[in-house]
Amino acid sequence: MRNRFTHEHLLNFLCDSGPEDYRNFLRMDQENFDYLLDLLRPDIEKKDTKMREAIPASQRLSITLRYLSSGMDLEDLKLTSAIAPQTLHLIIMETSNLHRQTLLSPLGLIKYMSL
Repeated sequence: MRNRFTHEHLLNFLCDSGPEDYRNFLRMDQENFDYLLDLLRPDIEKKDTKMREAIPASQRLSITLRYLSSGMDLEDLKLTSAIAPQTLHLIIMETSNLHRQTLLSPLGLIKYMSL
């Protein structure tokens, strides 16, 4: 069920509808999103197990950015992502911390400033 309600489907739709809609949703353009995803993917990507499918890195990042940019509470975000609030909290905390660590590292700053 979660696959039908992911942020990825919405982001694909927004990308097709125009860059302004995409930018309004995540407060950044697709190029910056893809750059951040490439930078963070090794740290935020999880593996599937026999018990569950992992939430993709792109969805983890889009959920975090949406939460940070919109001020939505976890109950509202649950409705747009079909992910339990407890899991959303873990995703947001983990991704935010890794985002901060990566961008504040000297190499991360150099890479980001060259974009």
